[in-house]
Amino acid sequence: MIDSVLLMLKAGIIIFMAAGFSIMTAGFTRAKNSGDVMLRFITGFGISILSFIVIGKYLLFFGREMDVARKALMAAIIMSIYSGAWAGRMKFSMYLITCFFISAVVYPLCLSLIGFFDLAGASGLGGICLTGGTAAFIGAKILEPRLGKYTGGGLSKAIPGHNIPLGALGILVILVSWFFYISIGLFEMDLPAAAESRFAVNLIICLCAAGTTTFLYTWIRYKKSDITVVFSGFLAGLVAGSTGAGSLSLPLTVLLSLITGVAVVISIEYVDKVLKVDDPVGASTVFGLSSIIGILFRALFSIEEGVFSGGGFRFMGKQLLGTAVLIAGTALVLGVFLTLLKKTFGIRLKPEDEIEGLDLSEHGLVNSYYDFAYDINTTDYSDAYFQKVTGEERKDAILKKDPYAYPLSSLEPGVISKIEIITRKEKFDHLKTALNDIGITGMTVSSVSGYGVQKGYNEFYRGVPMDVQLKAKIRIEIVVTKVPVEEIVNTARKILYTGYIGDGKIFVYTINDVIRVRTGETGIEALKGMASESENREEE
Repeated sequence: MIDSVLLMLKAGIIIFMAAGFSIMTAGFTRAKNSGDVMLRFITGFGISILSFIVIGKYLLFFGREMDVARKALMAAIIMSIYSGAWAGRMKFSMYLITCFFISAVVYPLCLSLIGFFDLAGASGLGGICLTGGTAAFIGAKILEPRLGKYTGGGLSKAIPGHNIPLGALGILVILVSWFFYISIGLFEMDLPAAAESRFAVNLIICLCAAGTTTFLYTWIRYKKSDITVVFSGFLAGLVAGSTGAGSLSLPLTVLLSLITGVAVVISIEYVDKVLKVDDPVGASTVFGLSSIIGILFRALFSIEEGVFSGGGFRFMGKQLLGTAVLIAGTALVLGVFLTLLKKTFGIRLKPEDEIEGLDLSEHGLVNSYYDFAYDINTTDYSDAYFQKVTGEERKDAILKKDPYAYPLSSLEPGVISKIEIITRKEKFDHLKTALNDIGITGMTVSSVSGYGVQKGYNEFYRGVPMDVQLKAKIRIEIVVTKVPVEEIVNTARKILYTGYIGDGKIFVYTINDVIRVRTGETGIEALKGMASESENREEE
């Protein structure tokens, strides 16, 4: 009876944990992919558990006895870890196939290794986190970065999440779920009271000390704290503590926390900037590296088995070998599988579908929340992935971005002109920089919606046809006198051109008059002032 109740509690907690992972991933990625993120987590949860129960349990080595249902639930935890690292660019069908393969093949093999090498830590989470973190890294590497993540020169560009409070809430849900899950695990292990007390205290200290260390380190490093990294630091401390803190003394637990809190910051930067692996939620670092740190601390300093506690180097060698084999096994099996999928069916979305957003391109889900956050993230059409998957003819056109030149303006000198540009939101940052380079330092920007040749969207919701839906765009309005209109138009077209429907339109107007409210100045004089484009031109 008790076992059944505990199993049901664990199932509920893991569902809650998966919800936390999905909320975190949705918050830390773009709004246009939020619905896709939620659907991937709930379908991945079901597929992961079923594939292990139906197939995975028969692939276990060493004849190790186990409760299949409990281990199947842990497959869902692994799914929750790696899914966030692959967000924003993977085909939904290929994601489901990969979830099935990991739970049916990769996880059972890793589970055998965990049992053999005794890497588990509290409730088996150490090896599970290492497996999930490795899968996150390998998958993100093979998928390649999201469009616009890296410049042509290889410099990393930030793609901020659309809703940071939502992402932070997701991490808090994970933390709460994690504590409940470990509590049930401790109850099942029936440890001595002293060991349980030590583990509980050390785990709380590891959580708080690692998070605080990350907060202070980012404050010193960046001159301000980075909220997304700070929350990752708290989660990394919990992962490292779950693996190693239960068998450490209090001072060594603090040392583990300090190292983890700094390491998570350095490794997130290293994975992004040096290894060029695009992991939007930092799963490979928070779960993979932190579990390694916890495993090694346990091997070195464990009160019962550590190298410096009378256990000798035999246990250390066992842990190092187990860690290496687990990482290599996961990387090899999953890497070969994803590479085969990539070469045959393709695992990456088409560039135009990725730009449109997975909600629409993969599921026909019309974004009613597109303006929840002002998404001006750039998409660099010279991106290596974008060039590679397009034909040579399109590649050349995209790189040139200048199919024809707008004719010289016939406007008389001193005429006030207004240029209105309606285009994709993700192109705004590039356009703003290019216009600034030719002397435009003032503009009005607004979010708009509408439809033209594309006719908006015609989709179904719960089986009911929907009327034409408006597409989200951005409108830039510029008023000039000195900068030639043709220069602005040609600059804008060069930046905005992709060759796909939806690049936008440019409207040119003649303005009768301009009045500055504060001074009453009119005409060209009303446009002069603080960093105006006309003053810049006159100074040149």
